[in-house]
Amino acid sequence: MHFSTSKYAKDASIKLPNSEIVQPSSLVRWLGIWFDPGLNFKQHVAIRATQAKASFYRMARLANTEKGLSPKALRQLYIACVTSIADYGSIIWWKDQASFKKTLQLLQNLALRKILGVFKTSPIKPMEVEAALCPPEIRLNAGIRQYAFRLLKISSSHPVNTIMDKLATEREALNTIATPQRKLSKLTQLEKIMNSIEEDFDPLTLEKIDHFHFPPWKRNTPYKVNISKLAKEDAAIVHNLAFKYRCKNTITIYTDASSTLNGIGIGIGIAVILSNGQVSHQETINIGVNQLVYNGELLGVTRAIEYASSIAQPGEKFKIYLDNQAGLYRLKIPSDAPGQICQIRAIKATETLLRKGTEISLNWVPGHTSVEGNELADALAKEATKQRSSSNETSFAFLGMDIKRTKSEEWNTLLYSSNSAYSKIYPWKTSSKIGIPENTKRSSISTLFQLKIDHGYFKSYLQRFGISANDNCRYGKRESPNHLLLSCPLYKSTRRIFKKNNPTSRLTMKYLLHTKAGIIKTLEFIEKTKIATRSWHLTRMQENVEQESEGEEDELRENG
Repeated sequence: MHFSTSKYAKDASIKLPNSEIVQPSSLVRWLGIWFDPGLNFKQHVAIRATQAKASFYRMARLANTEKGLSPKALRQLYIACVTSIADYGSIIWWKDQASFKKTLQLLQNLALRKILGVFKTSPIKPMEVEAALCPPEIRLNAGIRQYAFRLLKISSSHPVNTIMDKLATEREALNTIATPQRKLSKLTQLEKIMNSIEEDFDPLTLEKIDHFHFPPWKRNTPYKVNISKLAKEDAAIVHNLAFKYRCKNTITIYTDASSTLNGIGIGIGIAVILSNGQVSHQETINIGVNQLVYNGELLGVTRAIEYASSIAQPGEKFKIYLDNQAGLYRLKIPSDAPGQICQIRAIKATETLLRKGTEISLNWVPGHTSVEGNELADALAKEATKQRSSSNETSFAFLGMDIKRTKSEEWNTLLYSSNSAYSKIYPWKTSSKIGIPENTKRSSISTLFQLKIDHGYFKSYLQRFGISANDNCRYGKRESPNHLLLSCPLYKSTRRIFKKNNPTSRLTMKYLLHTKAGIIKTLEFIEKTKIATRSWHLTRMQENVEQESEGEEDELRENG
């Protein structure tokens, strides 16, 4: 294949020594990606979209509007088995192309209707919000940023980072000789990927990782890590008893990290309690605004171990407690993942401590369960949030959260720029999961979404397509979701469900269909009344047919 858009490239064959002539190919598959001469990847996206659609139709057999898998399960299948096929290689080919966006959006529209169990005419943006699925372009942009984020965490000797350094050097050289008359060369896809997050952090302050520090045969830590499997309340009782009857040679250290609304950074609190109950040492640290509480927990334990190492005497036992299990799991297994610097410091301090003939263990204690030492460390941490910061470092955990926040902001910007009838009743509320209770019937869930989106088995909608002769209910009122849920006299007695523990004196559609408590009550109401379900609609149609037949028979008798 010739990677050229020249018209002569199509005929530029190669003659082998054995006189065999090889004609250039128009499409080559390598590592699952289809390359074309112009590197526009149109054929690749078309092929992957076709494969993804085939996967979707296999998934679609598992549910309809009345029975089958739950929306949560279908959403999970769509992400795992459909988008993974459609998005394959998007790091290479995604450049915000409108044609690719349209192809992927059409595929997602099919999935949205199947996941929620709604009609084909349902508006797209409300469906995406209800299914907790962002538009394809936002998903792909987020994938680009996540890839750039992964590149920051791998070794500088990795082939991709080596190429990045080379590109940066070449770009700098071009910039020095650039003139107003000479246009700068276009950015490569790899440069665009790295530029996608360059405004989110300062490379000089980014958390450091010492790659390949831990050899494969050295995967154990010198300290013990203990995490109770008991419930929080039970674990607190056990801890308080153990603390009360601790050995005389035991020194207990509590650490905690905190973030407050009025704080100017993440605070860390450390409290050292001797065997006689005396608080011998307190320490507070502020690590700045570019880190998370998780980072504070890691550093708090590390500082506690280093302090223990500095005061250790032969025969003493140190027990360090914190209420963050994620931090303990990170310290337990040596790796090159973020947080490694704290782990290296903790291991070095522990080795020094062990050489002095002392013991140490890291332990989980439940937070906010009347454990005095933990409450003291928490108070110190909250106090530390108001102190001057001792660090300007940006942690990978913070940067990862910032990238996720960017994705959410992009989605919200897109939503608020559109004029939707849905948003006039229900404020846009993006989420990472579908807000429906477990173990709910598929038919009830589908009806709930149909009522909320205002496209379903009720006459205000059916009349638009000539399925119903009018939009009136049996009492002469317009049969809409609002009428069926809030005012239809036919369901007055059942509507008492809504008044149980209702924080508002007046029922609204927003409360019934846009809040957790309201959704639970609405699903119960649908279960009892069957309103707006397919079976409810078919039963009414059959009744109308029978009434018309009876009317015709009566008319024939009168005329006969």
